[in-house]
Amino acid sequence: MKLFKQSFFRFFLLIYLLLLVLSTIVQIVFPEGETRNIYQQESAVYVNGAEIPLQIYKLSNSDSEDVVILLPDQLSGSRYLLPLAERLQYSRNVVILTFPSYDSNGVRISHSIRTRAEIVSEYISELPYSQVHLAAHGYGGLVAVQSLSKQELNSSVRSLSLLSSYGPVEFHLLGNETINRYMYNLLYPVSFLLKYATPHFGWFDHAILKNDNIRTFAEMEQADFRDNAAHVDLPVLIIHPLNDNYVSYQTSVELHRIIPQSTFAVAEVYLEKMYDSPEFWVDQLEWFWRAVNEGLAVDKNSADPERIENSEKPFDADTVESHSGWPLLLFIVVIIILSFVNEDLTCISTGLLVAGGILDLHFAITACFIGILFTDAFAYFLGSRVGRPIFQKIPFKWIIDENDVDQVENLLRMHGMKVIFVTRFIPGTRLPTYITAGMLKTDFKKFLVYFILAIMVWAPLIVILSAFLGRPMLGYIETYQEYAFLIILIIVLIIYSLLKFILPLATVTGRRRFIVKTERLKKRIFG
Repeated sequence: MKLFKQSFFRFFLLIYLLLLVLSTIVQIVFPEGETRNIYQQESAVYVNGAEIPLQIYKLSNSDSEDVVILLPDQLSGSRYLLPLAERLQYSRNVVILTFPSYDSNGVRISHSIRTRAEIVSEYISELPYSQVHLAAHGYGGLVAVQSLSKQELNSSVRSLSLLSSYGPVEFHLLGNETINRYMYNLLYPVSFLLKYATPHFGWFDHAILKNDNIRTFAEMEQADFRDNAAHVDLPVLIIHPLNDNYVSYQTSVELHRIIPQSTFAVAEVYLEKMYDSPEFWVDQLEWFWRAVNEGLAVDKNSADPERIENSEKPFDADTVESHSGWPLLLFIVVIIILSFVNEDLTCISTGLLVAGGILDLHFAITACFIGILFTDAFAYFLGSRVGRPIFQKIPFKWIIDENDVDQVENLLRMHGMKVIFVTRFIPGTRLPTYITAGMLKTDFKKFLVYFILAIMVWAPLIVILSAFLGRPMLGYIETYQEYAFLIILIIVLIIYSLLKFILPLATVTGRRRFIVKTERLKKRIFG
């Protein structure tokens, strides 16, 4: 049996290496370049003395003196807007800009919103058209608002249209710019492994997790968005579709509030219709632009005083809805994976997500329950399949003392399943206990019953406790955003210390372990 397992592993490894080599050869021999579109043209602007080459899509209309500048979403890209641009071309000129990564000398340029806004501003300032309308999709909305925060561009552009646009930082990912940046930076190693350690045959070049996308979101500056939006004086149209899995409906509601002259239209169609059949979007945009050209649209100076007063009110955190759809599924998957690293820290971190309004409590508890169940069941099967030799292998020999295993083995023989339940509440005892239970071939059905009962108590307890303790502490992040990561780390350490050292004292076994460890520490220090 052992020989069969070794042969199977070698065969699997050989197939994987062959596929990886074949994938690399295919990518080198058949490099996938973007198919050139008939509307594609080259242009260039100068920013801070550097020449920035631009790939643009230009759709001309010789009968119009108007031009619409479309700024794309980072993930969807410029080509997603082409069907919309082709319909708009019937009445005006249309240009779709792209966001470049390098200057003409091959030097990498910043992916920050500020830098990209400067590129957009320079391009628009050189246009020969009398009427310029700016429209932006998704991430492009951040760049558009940053561009229009400058008074000189504000005077040359007649209107702004935000199509399912990103907005204030409170509605993006975990709601804090510093924390979001750390989260996105964690994706770099994932991107590296997907690109170089998987046989993707070029598929990864179109994946969401490619480096350009991660860089863009890691360098995204949303903390000043509210101030920038307050400097936009021209008429604004906001359109939000029914089923956007990337930008929440509440984001557009908040945009509508903080831009008092804006008009809000809910698209009674799905987001994909912008690409498949963009009639709704075209109708709304054309109506808005006609009103602007005829002087009928509302700007900042003619906005309703009540709306202006409401726009100046501080942000209400209760308006942020917890995640749903794909973001929710992503969070649950991440929580389950992190449970394999450290169950308690995962539960604490999930509790902080609840405290911050990112996750609903029942989703948080469910994700932690599943993660712990998979993790500890895996520990049981490791013990049953590998046996005692596992304690000689890395990393188990670093974190498990074989003397502890002998003690756990005696406890299991004397007290049986009660030990499984009790160790759930004593951090540091679970892994050796569950592996040992597997080694002793404990009835898995009984193991699972006690196991589930313990988790049903433990997971809600830690998540709720972390949410309760973390909520007042998270308030400091709003005041000291530059220290956000340090504040969260301190909160996690405080709660973890409480679980690690204080909670175990509530059990007899925990108090005995504390006394033994104290005596050992005394001997080491005083001899």
